[in-house]
Amino acid sequence: MKDKKYEVALIKSSNQAQKLNENKIRNTIQKASHMITGNKYIKDVVGVLGPFIEMLKHSMISSSSFKLLPKEMFTIIGALAYLVSPLDLIPDFLIPFGLIDDISVILIAAQQVLTAMKRFEVYKKANLL
Repeated sequence: MKDKKYEVALIKSSNQAQKLNENKIRNTIQKASHMITGNKYIKDVVGVLGPFIEMLKHSMISSSSFKLLPKEMFTIIGALAYLVSPLDLIPDFLIPFGLIDDISVILIAAQQVLTAMKRFEVYKKANLL
């Protein structure tokens, strides 16, 4: 009985997929793009992520003279590891105290990222990037 149900669903979705054409897909992608670029909050996040990713790329390229300082790299990687780790200094279920350690780690990492971003901006201006 379940096999028949899945077979019917597969046939139905295959028929719908065949109706798609390149123009419909392109239009859907354009609509999604406009929705994303029209959202102020997403623009703000992308506006920060772009330069951050550019900084990381330059830091990883061996020919680039810009490198993240060991302290900056350690703080960023350590903060990410701490935030995804199930172990906390103060367990998250102890609301609101459980979030204090997470917020502290985020603030410390954010400060290091801002410092690195400022150094990268100076580097870009000096190297006409």
